Amino acid sequence: QLTIAFNGPATQNVAKGQNGVVLYRFAMTSQSSQLEVRKMYVAVGSTDGGVVCGSPCADNEYIKNVRVRDAATGQTVQGPTSASGGSVAADRSTTTITFTNSVYLNPGQTRNFEVVADLATSGSGFVDKSFVVTLNTFASNDIRVVDTGEYLATASIVPGSAILGNVMTVKASSLSVGLASTPSSATVVKKRAMVPALGVSFQAGAQSDVLVTAVKVTGQSKFDSGS
Repeated sequence: QLTIAFNGPATQNVAKGQNGVVLYRFAMTSQSSQLEVRKMYVAVGSTDGGVVCGSPCADNEYIKNVRVRDAATGQTVQGPTSASGGSVAADRSTTTITFTNSVYLNPGQTRNFEVVADLATSGSGFVDKSFVVTLNTFASNDIRVVDTGEYLATASIVPGSAILGNVMTVKASSLSVGLASTPSSATVVKKRAMVPALGVSFQAGAQSDVLVTAVKVTGQSKFDSGS
């Protein structure tokens, strides 16, 4: 028997232009035999009108370098294949990729895998859109029992249905800048050095890190000479 389990990640925002985004995690366990997983079917599709590529698809890849890697070693075991390398729906909302590299499971072994992709830096139709990865069902000749050469019956693959992942929403990177609470307005003595004059807070959006390389500050003053 082959058992498959979905392991996340949780619903979250991911940044456009980011490479190596983990979209889906799953585990495969062989109960009693060495198994050869000869094919995997991975679908990436939008749930709210987004598209996986522009038109023409091959020249405007939004979901790129889709691959399956071993979570323990980081080694790529399937792919990479971009959106156009799969079967793309007419409305470009979904691509279904057939991976054909053999992956082996020893008796009693559990292997953890991740579906990873690179996201385009630009393009309309996928930013602020939500996507879900689905591990589709296996066919009758996709899993081979190594010792006997026979194919594992689909009834022995649990579950016997497609396994849907969590929603990942593509967002543009963002940075919020605001006035900090300190220092507050104050009166200071002339000729004093290192007077705190401005406090600013920077907050990156949840989808990615932001590197601030320069800050430009301008100001004005009014001098009161007194009596």
